[in-house]
Amino acid sequence: MKALIVHDDPRRAGELAGDLSQKGYRVDVVDSGLAAIRQIWEERYDRVLVDAGLRGMRATSLMRHIGDLSPRAVIELLLRESKAA
Repeated sequence: MKALIVHDDPRRAGELAGDLSQKGYRVDVVDSGLAAIRQIWEERYDRVLVDAGLRGMRATSLMRHIGDLSPRAVIELLLRESKAA
């Protein structure tokens, strides 16, 4: 199975990629919505994880594009964890 992580924080993207790799996924990582659209145009993914706070493109818009390009992919919205004050 193949997964795409769309996240602009390299540390968090790496953590997610490691977790998915341990579960048997082949993982690609991109850091923008435009890069994600290009990647999905070229590759088929079973699972796509999208950072809700992605800069440059609204996550909801990106998720619609992903759904149009890859209707069978499971799309997950990643919410940022809040930091205690």
